[in-house]
Amino acid sequence: MAGELNNSQNWALAYQEYKQAIQATPQGGYYPLPAFEVPITFSSKILIAKTVSTIPAGKRWKWAGNLRAFQTFPNAGINSQKSEIQSYSLFLNRSKLLVLPEIASGYELVLSDAFWLRDLQLTIYEFTGQLDNELNQLVQSIQGDVLRIESKIDAL
Repeated sequence: MAGELNNSQNWALAYQEYKQAIQATPQGGYYPLPAFEVPITFSSKILIAKTVSTIPAGKRWKWAGNLRAFQTFPNAGINSQKSEIQSYSLFLNRSKLLVLPEIASGYELVLSDAFWLRDLQLTIYEFTGQLDNELNQLVQSIQGDVLRIESKIDAL
């Protein structure tokens, strides 16, 4: 069943937004890109987040920001409560498999402000296929491997 993740029919485009920085001064200063507040409550635990920037921010910028997942508590009154449950570091012009923990039934995503970028597109694909026990175990093992690799890269 591991092929379910490789089947393009099991993925749906859930969100896509492009933002471009507005020039603040004639000398070239720009207002920072605001955060991407994804206006969707996701129920799937498996997503792919992709970032694309077409205006170079310099050779040293390879980071697109932190994508944070918040569990929502809709019955908490007018000002609904949110709790951060996971954070993912996203790199420019790359895709990242996101596997959220089973503790949340629904969650929202926010990509932090990117003051160093002049433009950014965020695209989120949602896994719509069936998760059986074998696939769920495979996804959990991949998530551990990805976290281990990221920590080694960060240590460099």
